[in-house]
Amino acid sequence: MTFNMGRRVFNRVLAQPAWQWALVILALHLALSGLYSVAVPPWEAHDEWAHYKFVEYVARYRALPPPDVRLTNEYVYDEANQPPLYYVIAALPVMLVDTSDGVTPDVNPYFGIETGAGGINVAIHHPDQERFPWRGTILALHLARWVSVVIGSLGLVAVYKLGRLLTPQKPVIALTGLIIAALSPQYLFISSVVTNDVLIAALGCVIAWLGIEVVLKGLRPWSAAGLALAIGLAFVTKLSAPALAPFVLLALIAGAIRSLRRGGNRLTVLLTFAIPLAGGLAIGGWWLARNVRLTGQLLPRDPWVTFRFVDRWFSRTGAVEPMQWEALPSALVYGFRTFWASFGWGNLEAYGWVYWFFVALCGGGLVGLGLPRFRPGQHPHPRALPVAGAGAGGRVDRPGVGCAVPRCVRPC
Repeated sequence: MTFNMGRRVFNRVLAQPAWQWALVILALHLALSGLYSVAVPPWEAHDEWAHYKFVEYVARYRALPPPDVRLTNEYVYDEANQPPLYYVIAALPVMLVDTSDGVTPDVNPYFGIETGAGGINVAIHHPDQERFPWRGTILALHLARWVSVVIGSLGLVAVYKLGRLLTPQKPVIALTGLIIAALSPQYLFISSVVTNDVLIAALGCVIAWLGIEVVLKGLRPWSAAGLALAIGLAFVTKLSAPALAPFVLLALIAGAIRSLRRGGNRLTVLLTFAIPLAGGLAIGGWWLARNVRLTGQLLPRDPWVTFRFVDRWFSRTGAVEPMQWEALPSALVYGFRTFWASFGWGNLEAYGWVYWFFVALCGGGLVGLGLPRFRPGQHPHPRALPVAGAGAGGRVDRPGVGCAVPRCVRPC
């Protein structure tokens, strides 16, 4: 009798609407990423000190820093020439805090020794300065981290919407994909520290969702405008965001073709295509124009990137620099490991079995992709991706583009 009662309770729980389960998963991610944000010591995420100083500058001066002037000297990289959107958002709560206490990282001079004798921490930590209740710079850091927590949770909404779009009759697939995304160790980590990676990840998920919606349903004003807005915001979030532009352009073209084949008015389709696209380009173009005006360079951080692309890949002789194929296997392994679980400054990995678990997960996704099964009478899109399986994809400046994981763009 107890068994039957337990089974009835279990079935009743499973019978709850999918959106309620989605809220539970989002709450779980919010709690775990919040726990990460407290557990990770200050500055122990890649370039977090430099990202934080950008946030602090915006909060203190109500302006963007000059893109050709360093804000930090403690570590190699400075982020003052990054696109500004994430830092402006993260600066909003930091404006409420007095950060004039002069706290800076106590740099570990032995970090990076190959034998590991110098430890894995980039900074030497002082409990009296970092313990709760936080104050000054440390309080500002944790407030900025909580902005990342919220942004990461919002990115998961797009993951769920994408899953429902691809398998409308199978909410369990969307929920399974959502929980894989929400509990991904790497996404939990970047959602808990100060970095613009989390915002580009969330926007990448929005781009994947709206781009596929445009492809499947044709050009509609709101979805086309949302897609263009998302790519425009991505341009002012991360230097690697232009890698998403071809996907957006192809999605808009495919959506326009679908709308025309369905008998849509040509002028309406053209305007629905052109106006949002122009708006998105205008948002991203503002930052590039500012760079040129202040520094004479499109990308003041890495001006050699443009030169290398134009001069070496499309040189006067027409020769293309050969691909270093011998480095490809190790690059793929490194990409996979850092996609799923890589902490600290990329120097702290998970146990080996964790990566084999994700290998099996992705393998199950590929099997599910080749063997879709639906009940008679259901009509999902024939190319519907079983989001539950897994999805990770390509990398551009270490981003991954996938349908199941929230790091649809995951730069580190």
